[in-house]
Amino acid sequence: SARRDPIASTLQRIYDRVRRQPKRIVFAEGEEEQVMRAAVSYVNQRLGTAILLGRDDVIKENARNAGIELNKQGLEIINARLSRRNGIYTDYLYERMQRKGFLFRDCQRLI
Repeated sequence: SARRDPIASTLQRIYDRVRRQPKRIVFAEGEEEQVMRAAVSYVNQRLGTAILLGRDDVIKENARNAGIELNKQGLEIINARLSRRNGIYTDYLYERMQRKGFLFRDCQRLI
């Protein structure tokens, strides 16, 4: 099979390396069905912890409508709007973007 598909053996080595050192991956746009499926696949392959960003109720509703089970260990849902670190993120983004014409309130909206 390695001769028929040389990419498969390369991907298998990458997956094995990631499984030895699992990572936390943030999936932005966590309310989208494709993103939810990708996060569940990431957890099912035991590659690490998946974090879905979005509104809890919307994510759960969309998952139920799509038939996606989100009650897996290693899958977290975080509502970025309720984060205590938004002020820090806004300050950092404003420092980076103010020279490009972004106002502080623009950065707050982006966060």
